[in-house]
Amino acid sequence: MFTNFDEITGARPGHGYFCGARGSGTGTVPAYEAFFEYDGADHVRAAV
Repeated sequence: MFTNFDEITGARPGHGYFCGARGSGTGTVPAYEAFFEYDGADHVRAAV
């Protein structure tokens, strides 16, 4: 679980977008169905 979204959005101003990840037999792979938007302040929204 992330608690500092600035780390994964590069601490840049404005909105940031990222997806989830899952483990597989070959390592970690993106989980594009888990897509999120960070508003650069206090809120994370999930695209459903």
